[in-house]
Amino acid sequence: MRKKSFQVLAVLVGLTFLAGILQSQTTTHPKSDSPASSHPLVVLPTATPEEVGLSSERLGRIARSIQADVDESRISGGVSLVARHGKVV
Repeated sequence: MRKKSFQVLAVLVGLTFLAGILQSQTTTHPKSDSPASSHPLVVLPTATPEEVGLSSERLGRIARSIQADVDESRISGGVSLVARHGKVV
């Protein structure tokens, strides 16, 4: 019985320690002078679906399918991005 209590206590202490580590990692914010903040905003090139060999009608099915899943409460929302030949359509 005493061994079982010690095991439970050890697990609780371990989980508490792990939670403290995870919390400290998630609450730190990058410094404002970090290298990522000095990069310029990159604008992705765009094209119409037809310019890159895709069908506007078929791509529209993606949006309708995602919206149907949202309307039927299967998912809370969705985002899609389609790119071809380095261009966002």
